[in-house]
Amino acid sequence: MNEPTSRWQAEYPHLNFEPLSVKGMTTHERYCKERDLIFKKSWLYIARTLELPEPGDYVVRELPVCGTSLIIVRGEDGQVRAFHNMCSHRGNKLVRVEPNGNVRGFKCNFHGWTYGLDGALVVVPDEEAFLGFPNPGFERCDLGLTEVACDVWETFIFVNVDPEPETTLEEYLGPQLWDQYSGQFDDYELVACWDMEIKANWKIIIDSFIEIYHFKTLHGKTAADMFCSAENPHGHMAAMELFERHARMSVTGNFEHKATPSEQLAAKFATEDLFDSETVTEPKALPPGVNPKRVEGWISDSLVLFPNLIVNPLPGWFIQHHVEPLDFNRTNYQYRLFKMPPRTAGEEIAQEYSKVFLRDTVREDVNTLEGSQLMLESGAKSHILLGEWEVLLRHMHGTIADMVGETLSGEPK
Repeated sequence: MNEPTSRWQAEYPHLNFEPLSVKGMTTHERYCKERDLIFKKSWLYIARTLELPEPGDYVVRELPVCGTSLIIVRGEDGQVRAFHNMCSHRGNKLVRVEPNGNVRGFKCNFHGWTYGLDGALVVVPDEEAFLGFPNPGFERCDLGLTEVACDVWETFIFVNVDPEPETTLEEYLGPQLWDQYSGQFDDYELVACWDMEIKANWKIIIDSFIEIYHFKTLHGKTAADMFCSAENPHGHMAAMELFERHARMSVTGNFEHKATPSEQLAAKFATEDLFDSETVTEPKALPPGVNPKRVEGWISDSLVLFPNLIVNPLPGWFIQHHVEPLDFNRTNYQYRLFKMPPRTAGEEIAQEYSKVFLRDTVREDVNTLEGSQLMLESGAKSHILLGEWEVLLRHMHGTIADMVGETLSGEPK
């Protein structure tokens, strides 16, 4: 009897087609491995440059999976930097109340030590008390905020808390992604955001947004008919690429979709159209990273930036999904919708409709997660199955397993 084969084996021979062990989603031990070997070593999305338009603008980001709090700030020189949110004196949390704002520097509320936007220590009250004994060699220049590796890709700010990162952000993303999205995300504004803590493993949440197989059933009353057609009833992706860590897929739409009356009204005033024939027929207008295979009938990509960010470019707008693990069964999930600023009342109404429609669709996704986590922890099954069109899940879980020294089936390597 011939061994079963996959359509992806020839192009991606590294893929492991074993069943997926549930242990990777149900033990604190595995969470600790992922925390130490992945999140503390990888470049992580932390903020957007649109949050820091002016010198002195800052945001504070709690990063529990890395055991720290970070200040992200734009300096007088325009550069974006990241620092551990810790005073060099006795370790007090420096910014505790205002999670964002505009400042000329950061003053510790404990003893008044003050730091510039570049992290340099600029004020030490009663500095003479620290000179000489019992602090030989006390120098302000050595006592600035502890900087964290920070870089920007296409308006997305990334950090790496490893004191000596193995790669630059450019190397981490690779040539397939680094310069392939020029300007794609520049001019959009945030129009909707939903944050929630979900009692589920972070990988289960990622899994929900990197395959279309679930659309026909789970989104049967919302988005299914936009993606599933008579020719493609199960929403098979049109193109897919796997990189060392990251992945990307393109999906097509159902151009026979019959819009509801409310959809028709919203589309009449919208600045963008999911089924925009010009975008579909003139793909040269897109950056090379968006719909990279230039498939006909394209309406969306899923760009999976390992380990915990998904970006969905669509015609005239984009979505991002970001997850932050808290434990093996608790995750912060953040949804962000970006569109062009509305110019008229009609465009604003159309935008409100799309926000509500997408909110309801995402609610359907989220509705499955805690129940899945509960049953995975029950011990009823030791492994779960992934189908042919869930290959991005297989790639992600395989990458994670490899980085923590395990096989996909949960055995030590």
